[in-house]
Amino acid sequence: MKSGPNATSRMILKEVGQPKGSSYAKLDKKGNISIEQLISVAKKKMGQTNSYTLKNTLKEVAGACVPMGILCEGLIPKDFCEKLEKGAYDDIIKSEKTDLSSEKKKQLEEQLKKAQAELAGDFDALKKKLEAKAAKDAAKATTTGAKPAAGAKPAAGAKTEAAAPAAKPAAAKK
Repeated sequence: MKSGPNATSRMILKEVGQPKGSSYAKLDKKGNISIEQLISVAKKKMGQTNSYTLKNTLKEVAGACVPMGILCEGLIPKDFCEKLEKGAYDDIIKSEKTDLSSEKKKQLEEQLKKAQAELAGDFDALKKKLEAKAAKDAAKATTTGAKPAAGAKPAAGAKTEAAAPAAKPAAAKK
């Protein structure tokens, strides 16, 4: 996908009101997009995708939600696409409705909160595991003199090495 101003991911994030997606998409859900919002994005992307129908473009747009931790109608995108394929949203697709009622917005927020609550324990466990690994790597680096892993903070009192100046390139022969 393109990374320009009309990139699908940017359009999705704008629709759900998020500045960026999740770093841990499976465990940290950042938003919940409605079928109406998906239709809005899909209509803008129609000529730029590999799909010839709005329904197939919707699947592509839903697929772009996966790495950002965005739910589609309260479902993980794969489940949403299965439901879409079975015809669950055919009436809305035919009408090409893109307005979102305040009732629908509340429903999307409730679905997102429910999903976040269900995944909160797993996400907290992952964060603790990553913090423990970073601390272990930092402690190991101090005792062995090795550099800590990328992103790991050095242990308290650990010496940090200054970067060596870059070598000058050899003069080109004429």
